[in-house]
Amino acid sequence: MVRINFAIRDAAVKGSRRRVAAAAAQPVIGTYVPFQRGTSTVPDADRTRQQEVVAAFLAASREGNFDALLAVLDPDVVLRADVAAVRMGASKEVRGARDVADTFKGRAQAAQAALVNGAAGAVWAPGGRPRVVFAFTITGGKIVEIELLADLCTLRNDPAIIFAVDCSPGSSPKRKAMKLKLMNRATGVVEIEGGFEITAPEKSDDFIDMFTRVVKFEAPCYYTKASGDFIARCRVKPDFRETYDAGGILVCESKSRWIKLEFERTDLGYPSIVSVVTKKISDDSNGERADAEAVWLQVVRKGNNWCLHHSLDGTRWKMVRYFHLKMKSELTVGMVAQSPLGAGCRVEFSGFEVGPNTYTDIRAAR
Repeated sequence: MVRINFAIRDAAVKGSRRRVAAAAAQPVIGTYVPFQRGTSTVPDADRTRQQEVVAAFLAASREGNFDALLAVLDPDVVLRADVAAVRMGASKEVRGARDVADTFKGRAQAAQAALVNGAAGAVWAPGGRPRVVFAFTITGGKIVEIELLADLCTLRNDPAIIFAVDCSPGSSPKRKAMKLKLMNRATGVVEIEGGFEITAPEKSDDFIDMFTRVVKFEAPCYYTKASGDFIARCRVKPDFRETYDAGGILVCESKSRWIKLEFERTDLGYPSIVSVVTKKISDDSNGERADAEAVWLQVVRKGNNWCLHHSLDGTRWKMVRYFHLKMKSELTVGMVAQSPLGAGCRVEFSGFEVGPNTYTDIRAAR
């Protein structure tokens, strides 16, 4: 029996280990392209029960408890792996509870509970990079099918593959006091040291064109709520692939009234600090060229007066835009990623914070 050799020891990722980000109230849930099933099994609809079964499976696998594995596997369970997983050492297909249990015994050391296609599953992401997704089909409290998806191109770039949060029963991932939720679909939201990595789906954007008046508002934003005067800032590091790929800060009252400050790969052929202010129609302002891997962005509110800044070090701020815009007291403020023309854009956000405005001169950021 060929064992799956992608399982790694916890020590291999200690310190740098990332977990799929928890968006408790609105998790990032998506779809995947399944293998052709030879059965007509109807999966259990109770997600809590699914989570319990997957948690028991992962625990039994890590502990090398053969009998406990058999207890959660259907006698006719089928394990299938895609081509990439096979290249990593997995068997293309394994049938029967005893053989599947033997395959996973003592394995899955670093797999983490996740949502896959809205159902309980798992993901293996050493160093924060998704390598293998485990998709389970559970019927009658038993696992009847396990699919291993390991195609890196698919896992990192294909908007059809989306996985989400640690959903094991009773789990409470370590989080900052700030409560964050996801607005609009994301290809992935991964917690990293000091922040988050958000991957925007293909053709995702926030914009209202002045000629067509077409409203686009589907860029994923991981947000909190802010009231009154505030400062929002974060470090943004996009993985530019296509024109208009970007990451930044979104301040939003509604789909037709919002502010966006981004580090964007512009149509001029280089990255710049770009701002968009939308009042039923969006403007579009390319600012200073920024030949850097990452930049700091800052949005400051004082009443209905606003100032946008950028910085290379997070301490010395340069003004991008200074303007007046009437908005409600409580607004959505978050990290936004977009890829209007591309197949998706991965953006790392770090140091995200939203707090009271302490500036007396918002233009000079002091």
